[in-house]
Amino acid sequence: MTSITKTAEPITMIKINKTDTLINTIIENIETGRYQPNQLIPSIRVMAKQSDVSTYTVSQAYDRLVASGHITSMQGVGFLVQSITNTPSNSHRNKERNDSYNPSNAINQSNQEHTASTPMPQPIIHQQVLDTSWMMGHLFHDLPSNRASGGGLLKDDWLPDAQVVGKCSRQVIRQVNQFIFGYGHLQGYHGLREHFAIQLASQNITATANQIITTAGVSHATELLLKTLCKAGDTILVDDPGWYWIIGCAQQMGINVIGIPRQADGIDLTLFEHCLATYQPKLYITNSRLHNPTGFSFSANNMYKVLSLLKQHAQSINDIKNQHTDAIGCHRHTPCYLVEDDVLGHLCDSQDSQHLIPFAMLDGFEQVIYLNGVAKSLGGNWRVGMMVCPECNYPLK
Repeated sequence: MTSITKTAEPITMIKINKTDTLINTIIENIETGRYQPNQLIPSIRVMAKQSDVSTYTVSQAYDRLVASGHITSMQGVGFLVQSITNTPSNSHRNKERNDSYNPSNAINQSNQEHTASTPMPQPIIHQQVLDTSWMMGHLFHDLPSNRASGGGLLKDDWLPDAQVVGKCSRQVIRQVNQFIFGYGHLQGYHGLREHFAIQLASQNITATANQIITTAGVSHATELLLKTLCKAGDTILVDDPGWYWIIGCAQQMGINVIGIPRQADGIDLTLFEHCLATYQPKLYITNSRLHNPTGFSFSANNMYKVLSLLKQHAQSINDIKNQHTDAIGCHRHTPCYLVEDDVLGHLCDSQDSQHLIPFAMLDGFEQVIYLNGVAKSLGGNWRVGMMVCPECNYPLK
C-alpha cells in the first residue's frame, strides 16, 4: 500500500494596506446603518484624524468608494452616502424587491425550461450605477496619455499636423461665414451632411443627407437616442466588456443594461436571441469594427445572423400587435434597433476594410442606426459626429 505524504505549504499572509482597511470600515458602517443614505460622512481631514492615517490615504479611499457607487461627491458640500438602491452590496436585494426594474427573475424562469444538457448562458445584468462624471474626470486627468489605455485617443504623432488642421479650419470658416452666425437646420449644416453622405458612399453605405443628423460627437448621439427611444424601466443590450460611459449614462436614466459577451467573431447568437425574446430591448449598442476595448470585429457570418434575428424579432412584434391591438401593454413591444458605433472603423487598414464591413452596409438602415465621428482621427476635442437613422424613425421627429 502506497502512502502519499503531503508537504505542508507555507501560509502566505495577505497584506491589507491602510486604504483598503479604511474602505472596508466605511462600507461596513454603510451596511450596518451607522452611515445612513444621503448622510454626510466625515470630511477628508476629519476622517484622517479619526482613523490616524494621512489625508492622501483618505482621499484615495473616498475616490474608490465614489467609483464603486458607495458614496457620491458634491462640490461645496462633501461626500454623501449613496441611496441604498445604488450600492453594490444591496444589488441582490434590489433584484428581489423590484422585478419590473430588474428582469433577472424572467431569465431564471426561462432557464428552467432548458434541459441540463443545453443550459442557457447567463447574460451580464449590470446592477451598479456608475459615477461616470467621476470616472471620466479621472480617466482624462489623473494619468498621462501614454498610460491612459482606456482613453480611446491616438498618439499625438499619429494625428494630423496642427498647422494643417488650423489652415483647413480657417478656410472652412471663410466659406460658411453666413451659416455660423445663424441658427441653421435642426439636422445640422447641410454641406457637412452632404460630405458625410459622400464619405459613407466610399464605404458602400448608401445614405442621403436627409437621413443624417450632425451631433457633438458619438457620445452625444448615443445620449440623444437613449433619451428619445427609451424611457425609465426599458432595457438595452450592450457589449460586455464595453465603454463604461454607456452603462452609466443609461442607468442614470433608469434604463436596464444587459451585457452580451463579446467574442472574437461577434456575439453569442443563442444568448442574443434569448435576450431579445425575454427582455424586449429597445436598443443593442455595439462596435462592429475594432471593438472597444477588445479590438475584435464582427465576422460577416455573425453579422448576417444578428440582423436576421433582429428581423425575426421585429416580425414577431408586428404579429403580436396585429393579433392583440387592444391588449394592455402591447404598446411596449417595439422593434430593437441596432446602434452601430463605428467611430474606429476608419482606422482599419485597406486589407482589413475589404472583409471587415459595417452593419449599415448590409442592413440599408432598416434596423440599424449608424454613428460615427472625427474625434479619434482629428483629436478628442473635435466634437463633430453624425447619426444616420432609418427614415421612419428620426429622433428629432
